[in-house]
Formats: sequence, C-alpha cells, structure tokens
Amino acid sequence: AAETGKCPVILVDDVLTTGATAAHSVLVLASLGVRADLVLVFANA
Repeated sequence: AAETGKCPVILVDDVLTTGATAAHSVLVLASLGVRADLVLVFANA
C-alpha cells in the first residue's frame, strides 16, 4: 500500500448538485491524513 502523501489522490464524483457530497468526502479524507489533489466530476445537475 502507498504511504499517505506519497501519491496523488483524485476524488471522482458522478454528479455534482450542491457539492455537499464532494466536500464531505474531502473532509473525511483529510481526517484520515489524505489530501485530495483533484476532485473530478462527470456531470453537473
């Protein structure tokens, strides 16, 4: 397994409506010591 902070992290979300899910996911990752380098969204509702 990769050590925390040793590789880029891309968070992928299928649809962005309010951004709440993506924002919460970034916070959860941060609480685990992982930084999301990019949030990629496929569609905007």
